[in-house]
Amino acid sequence: MNRNDILIFTPTYNEAENIRSLVRQLLDLGLQADILVMDDNSPDGTGDIVSEMAQSHPKLRLLKRAGKEGIGSAHLAALRLARSEGYGFLVTLDADFSHKPQDIPRLLELKERYDVVVGSRFQLESSLQEWNWFRRFLTRFGHFLTRVLLKLPYDASGALRLYRLDRVPGALLDRIESRDYEFFFESLTLLHLAGLRIGELPVELPARTYGHSKMRLRHMVRGLLHLFRLAGKLALTRSRLREAGVGAGPSPGPDAEAMRSDWDRYWQEGGRSASKSAYDIVARFYRNYLIKPTLNRFIKSTFAAHAELVHAGCGGGEVDTDVVRYAKVTAVDISPVAISKYRANHGAQAECMVMDIFRLSHIGRRFDGLYNLGVMEHFEENQLREILLEFNRTLKPGGRLVLFWPPVYGLSVIVLKIIHFVLNRVLLRNVQLHPAEPSKVRSRIQIQRLLDESGFNLESFSFGPRDAFTYAVIVAAKRSSTPGATSSTRSSPD
Repeated sequence: MNRNDILIFTPTYNEAENIRSLVRQLLDLGLQADILVMDDNSPDGTGDIVSEMAQSHPKLRLLKRAGKEGIGSAHLAALRLARSEGYGFLVTLDADFSHKPQDIPRLLELKERYDVVVGSRFQLESSLQEWNWFRRFLTRFGHFLTRVLLKLPYDASGALRLYRLDRVPGALLDRIESRDYEFFFESLTLLHLAGLRIGELPVELPARTYGHSKMRLRHMVRGLLHLFRLAGKLALTRSRLREAGVGAGPSPGPDAEAMRSDWDRYWQEGGRSASKSAYDIVARFYRNYLIKPTLNRFIKSTFAAHAELVHAGCGGGEVDTDVVRYAKVTAVDISPVAISKYRANHGAQAECMVMDIFRLSHIGRRFDGLYNLGVMEHFEENQLREILLEFNRTLKPGGRLVLFWPPVYGLSVIVLKIIHFVLNRVLLRNVQLHPAEPSKVRSRIQIQRLLDESGFNLESFSFGPRDAFTYAVIVAAKRSSTPGATSSTRSSPD
């Protein structure tokens, strides 16, 4: 058990001039926090100083590494260690007094509002005034490039940060490649793409009073080159469909924004009226007592344990309680409100991303399987083809789909039609309990045709009493482009 819920971390290499003063200032803050110093076997004895201080300060700990492994690798190791040891929050800062320890309480004031808070050097005019013109130019130029190339509106290259660890998926940390200074903007890019709430704290960075900067021109140049490579990788992912000669789905615009707005409103409005409240109660009963057991049955009979799955259009994730323990789930939804609810339900058990399902291949890796419930019926048929093609691109050869798709003859569809008729035609209430559903399942032949056009083989089509005749459950396998290709899947039941 940790004595405290907060871990303050700083990496060191040859910081003997200032580490004693830094640790004392951190202790003097009087926070209920532990302090971790990770030293890369400094030849100037930094580690020995920390080890000596730790004997009289139980909040202080030294972790010594064999050699100089890079500042990014140290931050990544600290994130993993803090998560594994059950800390709720990790605060990071440089050991050379680039950052003021006195800013840490201000960071912590924001810990309930944001998932990640970064110290921003660009919100106060006085922040960089004491720096020399060349360093000031490079810092501002780097910030400009991260805004333009990576679409990051934050100060992405600073080390003064606060992480809310229950909101940072472990799977996301595994995707960080950089082990040096580039770690900072690469990690923030992934956190931003994952839909985490990122806030900024204005800070001043005066000229250093202690020690010397270890940032050299070669580090800055290498960081800028990595920035261009990362931007190129993101651009390549976005254009992969066009390069392959296939439409990439609708571009971000009014339609995508309207859809996001509709679903945000759907997830926010539960219980705000009598009809909505009643609908939510019935929907919750369906999800927990009819849909969840059926989903569990199909997931476990279709995919091997620990398979990597995408829940495409995850909503609030009420039905995923057992699935996130059985498989490695990446939950994706166009609605930030839905993603917030999903995180509240499952914490760090699943990786979460705000993204529409026309762009799943932008995740940058392929999966063993994909599933969703009550999603496909909200799109027109021409959009369904684009979505299924994107599903195909997102899966490994042989990867499988499990789609819960309501048919026109489904019991819930019929009941909702009756309810809407009474509310709107009889009582003139003008109520819409859910977004439009233009593409319910009409027949097995219709689904087989759509799947065949998108490179899938239909394996089973089920409709029965297990979920009170609510969904047609469709299992399909991606046709392998390479003979003998395999994936972490099992055969689907009929």
